[in-house]
Amino acid sequence: LAATVAALAPLLFAFGHVYYIETLLIPLVLLTWWWTEASDGLARRRSWLGMGLLLGLGCLTKWTYPIFVGIPLVLAMRRSGRWAALVPAAIVAAAIAAPWYLTTVDNLVAFFERSVISGEGHLSARSGLMGWLYYPKEIVLVGLGIPLAAAAIVGWVSLWRHDRTRALRLATWAVIPIVVFSFVLTKKPRHILPVLPVFAILAVHGMRIARGPLLRRLVAGLLVAHVAASAFQSSFAFMGKDPGVSIADRRVPLLSRPSPIPGPPEDVSWPYEEILVALRDAGATDTRHPVLLLFNLT
Repeated sequence: LAATVAALAPLLFAFGHVYYIETLLIPLVLLTWWWTEASDGLARRRSWLGMGLLLGLGCLTKWTYPIFVGIPLVLAMRRSGRWAALVPAAIVAAAIAAPWYLTTVDNLVAFFERSVISGEGHLSARSGLMGWLYYPKEIVLVGLGIPLAAAAIVGWVSLWRHDRTRALRLATWAVIPIVVFSFVLTKKPRHILPVLPVFAILAVHGMRIARGPLLRRLVAGLLVAHVAASAFQSSFAFMGKDPGVSIADRRVPLLSRPSPIPGPPEDVSWPYEEILVALRDAGATDTRHPVLLLFNLT
């Protein structure tokens, strides 16, 4: 059930066919979390090999990967005390990822200066209090929808009462990346996509507190139906106008807010002529000139 909810989470569903790199990053993060726990912090024999493969592939996939897996791995290693197992794991990871990083270090530094530290010329910059509220707001209103977010909160409280260790572990997986990315000036919803499955797990715990199997099935069915409707509305806008209710002159969405803009590229979201002019003005006369496209054409 949690896997179904996570697959239909509106933000995951929408970005799954827009930014394809996250389609690989998310399972790698989830596999690393699982391997960390299943190996008891690399206490199991030869578990370092699998961890090294995951770390190498994760770092090779996207630079954000260590933010999701770093602290959980360190905490698990602290519990097991098998710090020595990290050495061969790091060697395997370096053998996989280091060649690419070493050959692209200049471009990588330029990317961080332009697209991470400076907020992409302030196109994606969020600072101050609104910067700290950005990701919580995106998760509730865009990533999950209000009902599923409420179920996740209820589920965490319920889990805390019965299994505090697991509740803290899930909170660590979700909260630490959100805090780290909140420090970064550039803020984008896709940065926190790998934590959404954690909220799906918590939401299932929230569904289970309903009394009686019939009521639990009803609650689960309603939440899955809501998240599925939100996913299809967010990606394809099949209802046209997003449904909502007005409360004190503010419109509260009944489904999650769409992000990115659903439907095929339009002049507003994909200004072809402006892109070509900008490339020409930048001196991009060579057909081999590197270009970073912020949107996919499909």
